[in-house]
Amino acid sequence: MAHNFLKPIDAIFSSPISSSNGKRDLVDKLGAVIHADLLFLNKMDREEILDQVCVSLESFSQGFQVGSLSTLWSIELLIINKLKPADLVARLWAVRKKFHSQVGDDVYRTYVSSLADELTEEKIKILIATEFSQQAPKVEADPNNKQLPVDFIRLKDAILGDTISLTRQTQRLGYYKLLRLESIYKVKGNILGVLFSVLLLMATSLLVLYHYNFSEEDLKPQHFTLVILTIFSGMIGSCMSLLQRTEKASGAPSSFTDNVLDAMDIKLSMSLWYILSLIFSGAIFAMIFYLLAVSGTFTLLGMLGNLLPILVLHTDSGVCDESIGIRALFMCVEFEKSNALMLVWAFMAGFAERLVPDTLDSLVEKAKKAKM
Repeated sequence: MAHNFLKPIDAIFSSPISSSNGKRDLVDKLGAVIHADLLFLNKMDREEILDQVCVSLESFSQGFQVGSLSTLWSIELLIINKLKPADLVARLWAVRKKFHSQVGDDVYRTYVSSLADELTEEKIKILIATEFSQQAPKVEADPNNKQLPVDFIRLKDAILGDTISLTRQTQRLGYYKLLRLESIYKVKGNILGVLFSVLLLMATSLLVLYHYNFSEEDLKPQHFTLVILTIFSGMIGSCMSLLQRTEKASGAPSSFTDNVLDAMDIKLSMSLWYILSLIFSGAIFAMIFYLLAVSGTFTLLGMLGNLLPILVLHTDSGVCDESIGIRALFMCVEFEKSNALMLVWAFMAGFAERLVPDTLDSLVEKAKKAKM
């Protein structure tokens, strides 16, 4: 029921990445890059690659409309196989730099330390020098100070293999990042939808409250305002906490071990019911904080208690002088500066999930020490 209610709002905040038009646009932009790479190949190699991926020459000449990312990635790998040694080395260094930016320093150092001897920068430079008939730099010597020979065939195969391997890894990491961002924007849409509903409900509640005709003398709408704003402040704090959590997830670094489940983890873990449960928890924690402030319990915390609100019950009206039981906790609070502080702490109670539990723990510890 709640999910159907939030559907129109969720549609407003949905990510453009998740739409078919957004993915089509991504394929078209990547296709333009691959199209340019194919144009630099000779005609025979280009036709061979297009034939392998079942793309007609007519389609290529008309703008290269490719149906999926997998086809474009396959073409990219096939192009690598057709590159000349110098171009292949340039591609390897470019892919290494991209891979480095994706995974960070620690993972990249792990990759470099695992490279075969043929893939050292010195031997790669020898291949470039040989390709352009330049003087080759010296390579490492054996224990007898004799120059070790370079197996160029093995070196080229190693460079080709590493370039293809890293290209496939960057393709995967790029796709996983795309899935992660898609998941994050989807979850953000749900959170913003809930936040919009909370704000709308708060405004409606206050509007109804201030237009309600109270029959009891001396009982005014503002007597209920603080408790209503406290509840909704806790809900808003929870929404902001969830938004901060998704923002942090969007900057999570990539690694060798990333997979589809990792990329979609935030979407799978933050269902709509999970979001709603945290929102209601924020409301409950804010109310507990309100009751602690009314009871004056915060004075037990010493200096810390001075930073917390202490709400005073209003007792100079006929209504609050009567024996009205628990209603006095919500109807008879005086209006003063600490009310604003109450709303700030209510927001914090929703934003920091451990704030109220930790405060209760501190009060329990104070009570135990007092008994001793």
